[in-house]
Amino acid sequence: MVDCARECKRFLMEAWWPRCFPAYRALYDVLQSGELGEVKLIGANFGAKSLPENRTDSSLAECPLNDIGTYMMQFALFCMGDKKPSCVRIQADLEDAPKGGKVDIGGNIYFEWDGPKGKSRACLVYTTEVSTVHSAYVAFENGVCEFPESFNCPTRFTKISSLPKGGVPKRETQHWDLEDDLEKYHFE
Repeated sequence: MVDCARECKRFLMEAWWPRCFPAYRALYDVLQSGELGEVKLIGANFGAKSLPENRTDSSLAECPLNDIGTYMMQFALFCMGDKKPSCVRIQADLEDAPKGGKVDIGGNIYFEWDGPKGKSRACLVYTTEVSTVHSAYVAFENGVCEFPESFNCPTRFTKISSLPKGGVPKRETQHWDLEDDLEKYHFE
């Protein structure tokens, strides 16, 4: 697909639509500015109790890790400038799939990157056993940025700047409300 797009001089984009939200741009600006220091820890959770049956079809290699797990992985990679981790560990709980075989029902994803000031880590949790608010954060040396809910389609972003030796952290929250009139949207 990449070769074909280049040959035909066409734009090709993987469907990582979360990165197209204004909240991701706000996080990108903080990451690029370096104002909070180096990224040290990334966390995210994604719990979806009811996934469509086709998302657990082991004969098609469809599983929750390949579905909801990828949203957290793309978030962690985004926070690290899409650098390849030096360590990747995934622990998943398996159960019988509806159409035979085994499929994961949830698990833990751990990434690690070597950096100039030590290691940066991502601890990510996904599950199909309960629904969660899909929150995510990135902790820097001097602050935290968070998506308190729906990091996969965020409308709110909070930056918390730490002050040295205690003090009151500065908290800035930005909102981008989605319009509720679906007639204004043009889906293809």
